[in-house]
Amino acid sequence: MSLNNTTDWKEWYLSRASQAPSARRRHLIWNEIRPGCSKKQLAVIAKGVLDIEDPTKVDWCSVRATHMYLALDRTNTKAIMSGMSNLTRFVSKGMIRRSCNWFRLFVGWSKVRHLNKVLEVIDQEKFASIIVEIMKNQPQEHALALSAIFHLAYYTGLRSSQLGHLRASSVFNVDGKVLIFASGRLIELPPHVLVPLKAYLRVKKATRAKDPALFKPEVKLALAKYPTITDTYISLARMRG
Repeated sequence: MSLNNTTDWKEWYLSRASQAPSARRRHLIWNEIRPGCSKKQLAVIAKGVLDIEDPTKVDWCSVRATHMYLALDRTNTKAIMSGMSNLTRFVSKGMIRRSCNWFRLFVGWSKVRHLNKVLEVIDQEKFASIIVEIMKNQPQEHALALSAIFHLAYYTGLRSSQLGHLRASSVFNVDGKVLIFASGRLIELPPHVLVPLKAYLRVKKATRAKDPALFKPEVKLALAKYPTITDTYISLARMRG
């Protein structure tokens, strides 16, 4: 294809995003990450931007704001807004880079930053005292599960609802490193988080489930009572900019 004129360049650029996702990528998009707007709106975006009828045949990890900009003449405003919501969800899951600020301003979708948010921080000494308190007088497996999930929340920023969805298959060993896959993020666990996690896994009772949940519901609920544990990671990240 010649790229000497604007029309050909646009079609070439859009065709790059029109390539069908692999089976693994399709599962990741629709079952693990999940789109940030309705399937009906995704169908409008797929048709208007990429001329694809079925939104499940689109690799949404490859669609960018620029693709929607090039197709503004054949995509309605509501679909563009839905597309921005979808992009924002993928950004939040760490699957794509943040959308261009110029396009957010262009479509009037620039959110105001809330600079007056209160930072919630629990220092390590306080965190250690919480761990001692929650493990007190608990059966061994339950106590170690609490220690493991609290350490994961404190050092990774994952919330109780996200950690509650972890399964045995969410933990990977790669080149001597231990990683977890949670809410679309692949996170390497530091040694001081691995210690309580490994201690828990050594005593965790086996089940007949093919891919058992990593933590029982009551462990997740115990963490949910301490939202500042997760907020500490988020607040420190915000301080770092």
